[in-house]
Amino acid sequence: RGEARLLVPQRSGEVAVARVQLAHKELLSRLQVRWWFGLGDPHAQHNNNIRYSLPFSGKPRHVCQAFGGRYSHTGRLHYSVDVDLPPGHQVRACRPGVVQALCNTHDTGGPSRKFSGMANFVHLLHSDGTVGCYMHFQHNGVTCRLGSKVKRGQVIGFIGLTGFTSRPHIHFHVKKHGNYFEGTEWETVPILFKTTNSKGLVLKKGCWYENRAGVAAMTRAAPKTKKKKAATSSAAAAVQDAAPAS
Repeated sequence: RGEARLLVPQRSGEVAVARVQLAHKELLSRLQVRWWFGLGDPHAQHNNNIRYSLPFSGKPRHVCQAFGGRYSHTGRLHYSVDVDLPPGHQVRACRPGVVQALCNTHDTGGPSRKFSGMANFVHLLHSDGTVGCYMHFQHNGVTCRLGSKVKRGQVIGFIGLTGFTSRPHIHFHVKKHGNYFEGTEWETVPILFKTTNSKGLVLKKGCWYENRAGVAAMTRAAPKTKKKKAATSSAAAAVQDAAPAS
């Protein structure tokens, strides 16, 4: 019994993973082979000096879900951003990369998890080994080709309503591949968008942003939420304590 692990560079062709020598030919019928694979370098580390561009151009757009959004940005999707875009709007690359994977064939979607896995998408492999993931393109709306190089700001497709989604929007996150053999296949990483200073910007839910030549500028802040009035009597407090959690 033995185990072999190998990191294979892209476009390597056929690669020998392991060679087995048997003492007797009769043992060949008892030989069992199991194999798994995962895309990406498990040792990749995100370059935190990178500042990302917004995945759209034109007039300001609304962030409908940010990091940790309760609707769907939970678990390993925690560091994801959703930006409202009208159907057919151009989607632009936030960072240079090579097209590692794409899907262009789905034509259905909606606000139910039964549509999970039905989103058209583009995955761009970055120079540091991380992958930028863009989701919810329209049917046949992806314009880049597998294996092609993509520049920052280049149009990679047109937004649609495919996959698990309640509205037309671009979903974007950057993921780092984990160790597939240990069950940590991938996880999203925190990212910053390019601003006029070097600190970078975290997009906030409810805010509107404009892409000004690759620089993110907030044009409208999220509306302030009204605070609930505190109970002023012991009776009101008792009622509130007895109310079920929502």
